[in-house]
Amino acid sequence: MATATGCRLYVGADPAWDSGIFEEAIDGLGYPLVATYIGSELDDWVAKRDEAFAAGHDVVIFYHW
Repeated sequence: MATATGCRLYVGADPAWDSGIFEEAIDGLGYPLVATYIGSELDDWVAKRDEAFAAGHDVVIFYHW
């Protein structure tokens, strides 16, 4: 699992169902991202975006399907 402090990936998927899929892809590609599973509510996404940028993270990626 990547441990970069400057990049975040927020995933709107169920970690019980998708366990390991995103982490393996991130690590396999060598991206310095840390996957964090969050809910599907817009307010949760906005709060995570604001927290990430306030903490000085350079890259924030959101993924939901």
